[in-house]
Amino acid sequence: MINRMVRVFQNDLTLWPELKEDPEASSQGYLVILLIAAGSALTGTFIGGSLGDIFLLFPINLVRTLAGYVIVLVIAYFLSSGGSADSTFDQLRTALAYGYTPTILAGIPLIGILFGLWTLVTISSAIRETMGISKGLTYYIVILSIVVNFVIIGIMVTTLIGLFDTTQL
Repeated sequence: MINRMVRVFQNDLTLWPELKEDPEASSQGYLVILLIAAGSALTGTFIGGSLGDIFLLFPINLVRTLAGYVIVLVIAYFLSSGGSADSTFDQLRTALAYGYTPTILAGIPLIGILFGLWTLVTISSAIRETMGISKGLTYYIVILSIVVNFVIIGIMVTTLIGLFDTTQL
């Protein structure tokens, strides 16, 4: 599992067909996305945060990462489902879980943006190679996912912060 996550950082395109063929990769995919979400939430929360911020920001960052993953997964599946009949929702879910690996380091100040951008590259590769679609459709899926993520996650974060904002009391 760790070896595969390292291969994602290298954008090893031979990984995606390997994941499709490995039946155990599906169960590992759940663990991978949970580790990535927790790691991303930790780096985004603990770096420069006070103790009070940690209790507020960790669950928000965790939900934000998982929601972003689900949004990309659903959009990618429905827009690319005609691309390859031999790719299933579960195979795409597993590939995207691994594709999110660089997100673990996206919360690091200054250089985190590079890992965030690299995540776009790795999830693009995961979608394209798993579903067998063109680069154009892949880019469309990723850009649409970014827009939907900003809108939905913006609403979620604003709502959560509003729920926990004690200055209004």
